[in-house]
Amino acid sequence: MSDLVPDTTELLFLDVSHLEPPEPLTIILATLEQMGVTQTLTVQHRREPFPLYPLLDDLGYQHRCNKIGEDDYRIYIWRSGLQNPASLCDDERDG
Repeated sequence: MSDLVPDTTELLFLDVSHLEPPEPLTIILATLEQMGVTQTLTVQHRREPFPLYPLLDDLGYQHRCNKIGEDDYRIYIWRSGLQNPASLCDDERDG
């Protein structure tokens, strides 16, 4: 494990599923500005936020999206270069 990969990560949760566009995008980006280096943001959304993905790439974040059910998505966002929280993503999808 490299020094850039934390042993643990703090998870933040954000529910934007009740908001109309463009509020989810705006709130997600504002939350990312406040995130610490080792934090992972979990976003509950009612659709997959395709317009967000190129912005995340430009800002140095990675992401993964799991469709949990009809109109129920979980988007995981973490800083590039840090450990992919894939096990967390898989656990959420399986639950």
